[in-house]
Amino acid sequence: MKLCVGMVTYGQYKYSRMAMKYLYQNTKEKFYFFGIIGKPNDLDNKLLFKAYNADYIEHGENKGFPYSLNDIYEHLFINKQCDNVVIIGNDVLVYPNVIDYLLEYSDNYDYVSGQEIDIDFIKKNVKGTNKKFGYGKKFIGDDFPEFMEYKSPITERTYDITKYKIIGDTHNMTLFTKRWFGTVGYVDVNFYPAYFEDNDYARRGQLLGMKMVQLQKAKYFHFWSRTIKEDEEKRRENDFYFPKNEKYYITKWGGKPGEERYTTPYNGRYYPLGNILLPPSLSLHDRSKEDRIVSYWKSLWNS
Repeated sequence: MKLCVGMVTYGQYKYSRMAMKYLYQNTKEKFYFFGIIGKPNDLDNKLLFKAYNADYIEHGENKGFPYSLNDIYEHLFINKQCDNVVIIGNDVLVYPNVIDYLLEYSDNYDYVSGQEIDIDFIKKNVKGTNKKFGYGKKFIGDDFPEFMEYKSPITERTYDITKYKIIGDTHNMTLFTKRWFGTVGYVDVNFYPAYFEDNDYARRGQLLGMKMVQLQKAKYFHFWSRTIKEDEEKRRENDFYFPKNEKYYITKWGGKPGEERYTTPYNGRYYPLGNILLPPSLSLHDRSKEDRIVSYWKSLWNS
């Protein structure tokens, strides 16, 4: 079975470098890697991927996180015929064997996610790490090997997340099988440039009857949203789009995450987005409208 790993970057080279270092250092299983460079003219991340002899593509404009994920899914599931694809955030550091653990469950589940260790947890449980973070939890330094000093008990405990009302952080450390992609398909690019696309993607999988599990032993450390925390322009853009993404999610599902009332998108009706008509489908396998959809959302920022 072919294992593949995908990562989306948007600047923040320091975090991408750490993510790649511990991904390769702490994974036993052989994998094929494919990256997306979402920020135009990002030479640092380009050279980083080249240093690992990793394949990647560059976007000449910011097409958003969902579009970038779809490029990964198309390349890995369709072009490379991968059996399992792990999406890792570029601000995520994997503990030893995490991806190997995810792979162990891929025969019986369609969606296998890890369990997050955040900054507050690591500061509380690993002595001295509080000095690594400044105001606003900004990371101070160029590497963070201290995260591996937290030794989590290895347990086979799992969580059936098909019963969860809210499933977030879908694209930080999750394995998707070919079965998942064949049924659920692509991410909804209307969540531009990011946020709520993870809730939407997981909800569609739930409603389509996919088997979804979280592994307690598959832990990863997450710096959390470095792009908007350390890039002022992206923070302003996020402040603009976050409420619009939330409104679109409510339109699509009849409520915020955890409060949804619809079991089909747009309550079963076609939804007009400008001059684009969106179908009320749980599965998304057609990318032909994506560029027009992204252009629509980008035009709101420029207007």
